Amino acid sequence: MEAFWRWDEKRRGYICLWDNYESFFNPETETIDGYTCIQYSNGDRYIGEIKKGEIHGKGTFYWKSGDKYEGGWKNNLMEGHGKYTESNGKIKVGSFHKNKYLRFILSFIYPFFVKKEFLDVDIIKTN
Repeated sequence: MEAFWRWDEKRRGYICLWDNYESFFNPETETIDGYTCIQYSNGDRYIGEIKKGEIHGKGTFYWKSGDKYEGGWKNNLMEGHGKYTESNGKIKVGSFHKNKYLRFILSFIYPFFVKKEFLDVDIIKTN
């Protein structure tokens, strides 16, 4: 994969173009926006959207342990719909909120929504 950096006078920052993706680096705030790949020193890796230097939007995080999360992110936390695959093969698909996997039952009496009953919350360890 080759990456090309160029100065963007209009936006007053650097644009990185790679594999049909674009990232923007703002030298004043030292933050990145756009689509990026981050390789952490501990062996973890993230590929996806980033906003003001934080993981934000859609992306995939790979932990060194072998766990993987694909889905929505907000302010560096798993948020919205996603799929968490543990290294042992166990998969959690559904709603995530602030790094927590939410399991719930929606009860309906046609055509009305009656209640949402939470079964449990699994806290996802991200360290």
